[in-house]
Amino acid sequence: NAGHFRNGVVTGPASARLAADLMLGRKPITDPAPYALGAKR
Repeated sequence: NAGHFRNGVVTGPASARLAADLMLGRKPITDPAPYALGAKR
């Protein structure tokens, strides 16, 4: 499930797009800061 639990079918493509944007140096579709390892939760 890669951390998406029951929402994997819905959120998986968005996560893949965000990862691709970051790897390719494109502007991300959303702010990745809340998902950083050091983000305050």
